[in-house]
Amino acid sequence: MATRVRGMTVTAETEVPGGSPLPTEAGTAPFAALLARLIASAPAPAAVPDLAPSPPWTGWDHPGRRLWPDLDEHGQDLNLVGGPEWVDATARRVRDRLTSTPGRWLCIGHGDWATQNIRWTGRDPLVVHDWDSVIAQPEPAIVGLAAAIVARRG
Repeated sequence: MATRVRGMTVTAETEVPGGSPLPTEAGTAPFAALLARLIASAPAPAAVPDLAPSPPWTGWDHPGRRLWPDLDEHGQDLNLVGGPEWVDATARRVRDRLTSTPGRWLCIGHGDWATQNIRWTGRDPLVVHDWDSVIAQPEPAIVGLAAAIVARRG
C-alpha cells in the first residue's frame, strides 16, 4: 500500500519468489484479463492516500499548461523535442478529452503493466511487482497505457 511521508508517496513490496514471465505465444488476453481483475478489485481512489502526481511516463494529467510534463522519467523536457506533429496533436486531443471531466471515471490501476513486472505460474498470475507505479486515473487511460506497454513485449 502507498503512504505519504513528508509529501512523498512511499511504497514497499513483499518479495514473492518464483513464477516466470508469460510466454509470448500466450498473447495479450491474459494481461488484459488480469488488468481488468485488478481494476475491478482495487479500492476507490478516495479510500487510499492521494496518488498524485502520476509518474511522468503516465503524466498526461500533469498540472502544467504545456502538453507534456516538464520532465519525463529521464529528466528530459519532451516539449522541446521535435517529432511528428500528429503525435502532439493526438496527445492534445486525448488530454483535452480526459481532462474535460476531472475526477470522473477515476480508478486505481498499474502504470507500468509490463511483462517484467508480472510473474505467472503456468497460465495463472502469481504476482504483480513495481507498485511504485500505482496510479489513479480514468480507466481508459490505464487500459490504453497498458495496451501500449504490453504491445512492446517479446
